Amino acid sequence: MEAVLANWGRRSGQPMSDEQRKAMFASMRGGGGGGGGGSGSSSSGGNDLAAQYDRMRAAGIKIYDGDNAPSWWDKTKAFFSGAVEGARGGSAIVQDKLTFGASDALARTRLGQALGMIDSSTLQGGDYDFSRGAATVARESLLGALGIGALSKLGAAWKGTSLAQSAIGEHARLLSAIGGFASKYGIDSYRENNPTLNPVADKFLGMASQIAGYVGSIGLLGSLHQYGRAALGGTKLAAAGKSLVAGIDNALSAPFKWLGGKMPAPVANALKKAHSAYSAFSDFTGSSIKDLATKPASKMDWFKKAYVATGMAGVAARDEMAIRHYQKERESALRAGRDFTIPSDTPRGLLGTLGSMAVGTTGNPIEKLFRPGLKSYQASVGAYRADYDAIKADQEAGRISAHEANAALAKLAENKPRNIQGKEIWQFAPAAAAFINWQAGDAMAKARRSTLDLRQPGQYADADTLALRGSTVRMSDMNAPEVPHAQSNDPDHPERRTGEYLGAEAQQRIQQLVKDNQYVRLVEDSNPKAGGFDKYGRAVRTVETLPKPFDQLLRVPYLGKVIPARDVNKTLIREGLADIHYRELSGRGDRQEAYDQARAKAQAEKIGIWSDQGRAALPWVGKEKTVQERREANYQRKTGQSLPYPQWANISDKAGLGLMTTGNSGIFGMMPKSGTGAAQAWNAALAVLGSLEYNERAQRTLNRSPRPPSVIKSDWQLAQEARLGRELQSPTRRPQATASDFRALDDFLANYRP
Repeated sequence: MEAVLANWGRRSGQPMSDEQRKAMFASMRGGGGGGGGGSGSSSSGGNDLAAQYDRMRAAGIKIYDGDNAPSWWDKTKAFFSGAVEGARGGSAIVQDKLTFGASDALARTRLGQALGMIDSSTLQGGDYDFSRGAATVARESLLGALGIGALSKLGAAWKGTSLAQSAIGEHARLLSAIGGFASKYGIDSYRENNPTLNPVADKFLGMASQIAGYVGSIGLLGSLHQYGRAALGGTKLAAAGKSLVAGIDNALSAPFKWLGGKMPAPVANALKKAHSAYSAFSDFTGSSIKDLATKPASKMDWFKKAYVATGMAGVAARDEMAIRHYQKERESALRAGRDFTIPSDTPRGLLGTLGSMAVGTTGNPIEKLFRPGLKSYQASVGAYRADYDAIKADQEAGRISAHEANAALAKLAENKPRNIQGKEIWQFAPAAAAFINWQAGDAMAKARRSTLDLRQPGQYADADTLALRGSTVRMSDMNAPEVPHAQSNDPDHPERRTGEYLGAEAQQRIQQLVKDNQYVRLVEDSNPKAGGFDKYGRAVRTVETLPKPFDQLLRVPYLGKVIPARDVNKTLIREGLADIHYRELSGRGDRQEAYDQARAKAQAEKIGIWSDQGRAALPWVGKEKTVQERREANYQRKTGQSLPYPQWANISDKAGLGLMTTGNSGIFGMMPKSGTGAAQAWNAALAVLGSLEYNERAQRTLNRSPRPPSVIKSDWQLAQEARLGRELQSPTRRPQATASDFRALDDFLANYRP
């Protein structure tokens, strides 16, 4: 029994611990865990060992001891045999990774066994784990290179066609933008409709979506440049803009020109050479994935390609090794019944901060290496993979049903890491393209959650409820004062019968915002708890619309789902006719922080429900905590300290957006005297702000422990279930065990941690 318990939960092919080996040897020899009490003291153990040696010799297996030392030929054969065995194992791992698991599946069939194929999942140990990590990196790098190479070849082929010289070819940038974003939309739609995809397949689909989004973003930026020049070229506005830029260029360069004239010539020349060297170096380190698709015109172009490709592979290797490390830790924690902690960043010291500032000035790919949240990303992905594999393993082992496994996977997918696609492509993407891709992805996701409906003529309910043609909508994340409901008989809420202060005014206002027969766009929250349907069967949605007759634009296919429109929920909160509410039921929501800002403005102005009369008449107003208040309370509860104020984050974000906007407008290229220096100085300032923001975020971020899937049981729980289950079924102990007994047992085991 001890041997069974010692080996409980050990997977096939997994190395045994020392305790497990002792238990196994004790069981084989028929003795206790000490192996008979001493060397050679157990005659039965010694006889068994000698008999085993005899059987091995009879089978042709050499036994080496002090009297029979191996020869150099034996050692050589053993070396090559081990090398061949390792090579076969490594090849099996590579095959499995490149075929996404198909090789191992074939190896487990009769055909695979007849062919002598190796199931790489049975190969355990540090060397094989390293091989898996390296094979995964190689696979990802190969696929990335193939994708980028294919795109570059397609681009070259396109340029060589007659079509590229035609009117359609002149709009190739626009077509690439449309094609890129359309591909991204399709891939993301598939991922959303299949949230329980294997994490590896999900990662590569995410990478494909990322590449398509970058193609679309770069095409969009090129189109803006192309059509902007065509529209403004030769106009008075363009001439005035050039004159303004030239004036700024002269103003910025004047102090440096004056300073250079005051310096000794050798010093000025040395500084000029140093700046030229720095510019060349930062230009090289700032290379991006765009350089992979360009036709090389010099050796430096080839070096840039090699730098980007090597850098992407290096980032992939770094992340994959770290993810696998955290994945193992999570697997161990699941089976041991321990908590697993997602680590957070720690503030850097003075030297580390200064070093990140200096290195961050050399280019965007380098600066991205020092951004916060790397450990959290790696651990989150590792934990997700471990949870996914644990659910699948328990299903295959028969411990949970297919229905339970699918439900657990769907629940797990609700908290899937957003950046599961990895950081290697993002690391070397142009900053503006990465930003546009991010914004476009959010807009597309919102579009997929959006539906169109029409306001029904007739009686309006409260300002937080709308009767539409398709359904009745309860407006999300807000509550408005009640209007009288004569039919209400709820003793706990008498205000529903009599009405509340400003209830009629709020109802009148929503009649102005959403008129009869006016089209509205209904947006469901990405968090299932904040969307869906309430207990009365009403759809919980954000209501958006445009004033008549512009509401007809919402009916335009595709465009109607993404064009800006007024958020009616937010408008009522901003005007003091509603307050944020019911967050304890819905959890996090997409627009909570925006609604918090609208609330703060209405509260500061003391309008509507925030007036002295409103606060006295409506006790529920102001009771709901904002996102920031909940964050501060959580930080205080866990640390006993106040949450530090984020003084650098807002400045850094605005400065980053400003640099991307000006940089992609081509304004620095129009400033031959100072453009390069201005861009470098701005980028250096961002590097400084980014380093300060890193320390600030590290101070504000807490470690967290994700909940394990409810269907996954620790090894201790499984062992106890097996033992106690037999006791409950034993006629001598519990002859009358019922289903409720087993449910109580399951509840106890699910909530107990040894």
